[in-house]
Amino acid sequence: MGSQQVTNFSDAKKRRILSGLHDYDPTDREVAQQQAIFAARATIGPLSKTSSFIQALGSPSTESALHLLLAFAEELKGARRPEKLSEILRKYDVDPSRPRPYGALAAGLRTALGAELTATQKETESASAARDALGRTLLDVLTKHTPSGANAPLEDLAQAVRRVPQRELATLFYENAISSLISQSLAAANRDRKEPPEKVEALKEDVRNAFARDLTKILSRVPETGKQQPLQLAEHVQSDDFLSAAEKEIEKWTVGPPIPLRQPPAPSRSAPRSPGKRKGGAR
Repeated sequence: MGSQQVTNFSDAKKRRILSGLHDYDPTDREVAQQQAIFAARATIGPLSKTSSFIQALGSPSTESALHLLLAFAEELKGARRPEKLSEILRKYDVDPSRPRPYGALAAGLRTALGAELTATQKETESASAARDALGRTLLDVLTKHTPSGANAPLEDLAQAVRRVPQRELATLFYENAISSLISQSLAAANRDRKEPPEKVEALKEDVRNAFARDLTKILSRVPETGKQQPLQLAEHVQSDDFLSAAEKEIEKWTVGPPIPLRQPPAPSRSAPRSPGKRKGGAR
């Protein structure tokens, strides 16, 4: 069993991640996403059942968070009366009178996840990514299905979650979990580096759009059978089928160098003296 700590990497891997971060140019949109793919590849390394990235993505923390999110969505679908909706909110320590409940609800879901994890699990990077994915997935749903996004009132929030099929919700959750794990590695590698924070944040966003989203599409290629089909994604994370398909696709995405590469400046050399008389005159 490999480590679930995605930031516990070697010096060589750290240098590869920093190289990807250094080469990334957010101002050149024609190549920024391709550079983001190379940077993401550097953070996750080769995929296998024992790689830290796959161990974290397939961890009990991540699976527990997915179960929690899907159960919450089912609760909302069954809560058509205001009193039932209020009961669900109180379950997650949210005041039903709150005009914009997203922030408190996201915090409540994270707290509920913490209650399901052991003390050791809570401290893992996979648990951190799972907590992050819970809030981000809910926000993505609100952004797509309500005009107010994070400021949506309770009824709009409930309606938005009800509109999303569980399969789509699970896929969106894994997209956010993948993005969060890679973001943790980028931040850890840059801890002693002075790359601008805004550049790192731009790279994280491009990693999500150019890499995490497509990797999740590969993960979601699971036969939809049975009532609990969204949970098949959790089982599929460490499957040979997913790992093989993902590796083949990533190889296609990363053929050749991430262009254009910024080359480090060449070592300075003393400029050759111009021909002419030596100091002091000819002898």
